[in-house]
Amino acid sequence: MKTLLLTGNDLTLENIKDFLDNKTILSISKEKIKELDNLHNTLKDKINSGLNLYGINTGFGELQNIKIDKHSIELLQKNLIKSHTAGIGEPLSYNQTRLAMLLRANTLIKGYSGVRSIVPLTIINLLNKDIIPIIPSIGSLGASGDLAPLSHIALLVIGEDLNMPVFYKGEKTIAKIALKETGIKPIKLCFKEGLALNNGCQVSTAVSIINYMKAREIISLSNIALVMTISALSGFKDFLNQKIHKARGQKGQLRIARGLARKLKNNALLKGRKNEVQDAYSIRCYPQVGGAVLDTLDFIYSVLSKEINAATDNPLIFKTSDNFNILSGGNFHCEPIGLVMDYLSIAMTEIASISERRIYRLLDKKLNKILPAFLANNPGLESGYMLIQYTAAALLNRNRTLATPATIDNIVTSGGQEDHVSMSMNAALKAQEILKNTETILAIELLSAYRALKLNGLNDASINHIISFMDKIVGFKKEDHILSNDINKLIKNLKYLYERII
Repeated sequence: MKTLLLTGNDLTLENIKDFLDNKTILSISKEKIKELDNLHNTLKDKINSGLNLYGINTGFGELQNIKIDKHSIELLQKNLIKSHTAGIGEPLSYNQTRLAMLLRANTLIKGYSGVRSIVPLTIINLLNKDIIPIIPSIGSLGASGDLAPLSHIALLVIGEDLNMPVFYKGEKTIAKIALKETGIKPIKLCFKEGLALNNGCQVSTAVSIINYMKAREIISLSNIALVMTISALSGFKDFLNQKIHKARGQKGQLRIARGLARKLKNNALLKGRKNEVQDAYSIRCYPQVGGAVLDTLDFIYSVLSKEINAATDNPLIFKTSDNFNILSGGNFHCEPIGLVMDYLSIAMTEIASISERRIYRLLDKKLNKILPAFLANNPGLESGYMLIQYTAAALLNRNRTLATPATIDNIVTSGGQEDHVSMSMNAALKAQEILKNTETILAIELLSAYRALKLNGLNDASINHIISFMDKIVGFKKEDHILSNDINKLIKNLKYLYERII
């Protein structure tokens, strides 16, 4: 079993992927525990001096000017969590919530939040015992962070709703059963700790990280679909000549073109078609389109790599040599996450769009020149794959609708105090749906190219492993058959193709 020491500063997307894929034991150093507790005790002295500190002895948002009696400071934090659990809708996945908890523990460990060590330690204990709350996905505006979903997670940490649903060792149960079996005791909140638990971008970031990882798989799948389609259409190789791509100099474009050139170097099917000298844009311009998407993913990686170790609480506490400063700011605003998820939505919609055009080309005998109409074995009596392109078109329309940026919208909340919000959670959730739709469109392209190759009895060593995979998963059926069965079977098994990155 692997171990991961959380410091607040050293998480990477690579060890996050490892955390998501494998059972990992999390820990904090004794030195960090001591550091957190010392800071909290010093902060307590500051509060006792009578200084007004936002969210510690004042109300929240528009209610910031209301002073809270020192005897009610702990109740203030509990009330904050209870009143902010306003989420609705489909639950987040096990891994999305699990990752959000990891990120929240990591940011608390940084030491800018002023919480006792017991707070991140409790989150870590829940993760180590595999107790993950089942929380709703809708309710965050991504300004003041992901208040609603983080509050739903905090309910488990403080034991306020012991009947809330949780995953425990992969099974659904309720909190009190899982907590009793593991012996984990919920904590009683102290000053600042409710605010520290629900004020930040960790849920938006968690969904975004998993989206990013899925997008990396999809660009690999897109490359494979292109290889299959150009093979089925007896396409041309010249568009992969490195001189073309070096002349432009775009990094992603060069990477895509190099990978495809290696893959197709000895492909005997690429003979070109009679009376033609080049392929359509959906094939010939793929390195430019796919490369731009690859560069987009690299940019998203750079933003997420910083965000996973970011302090997104408010106020933040900065220790000096003999004192500390308590500063109010806006690190909880999730604009960086919202923008890159909107960018991802646009990029993945382009992958879906260019794939749908290749599907259409495979099915239209006027365009492909070498294949029967709709890839039907007996056109007229049979419709072949006519309707499979309808499905791709419907999904593409859905993607184009969803690709409208969420971050350009703004709805004022909290009595005008929160007058600009990021909508990062909506940006991440719609990107998640776009990724799923794009994956399905690419699966349809794979099925179409596979059928085209089988109808013509074509194969090549460079694509033999893909053909063999398709033979095993869906199999070639010459006559009309139920297409949705093939689509669903392929989607369930696509992970076995993701490993073959070109």
